[in-house]
Amino acid sequence: MIEVVQVIDTQHENRIGKIYQSIFSKASKYHNKNYEAKYKEIIFKDIIFHENHDFIKKYEVNVLPTTLFFKDNELVFKKEGIMATNHILHILEEI
Repeated sequence: MIEVVQVIDTQHENRIGKIYQSIFSKASKYHNKNYEAKYKEIIFKDIIFHENHDFIKKYEVNVLPTTLFFKDNELVFKKEGIMATNHILHILEEI
């Protein structure tokens, strides 16, 4: 199973965070529409920064947004800052 995790801050939302939430949502919807048959076991989810201190510490999340890609519960790729929709989808194809 593959998980794509977006770390967000709901207490101090800013323009960049809102833009990236839109991009992340677009990647999820695109995946569900076009790739679901091929890559069924991909889950897109949000982790809220201030509610998940252990997760934040374990994966050394210092920048928001941060996107983490897990395969079989192992971190395989981490990107701090905004990613384009195509970049997210490209990484999924490579995993």
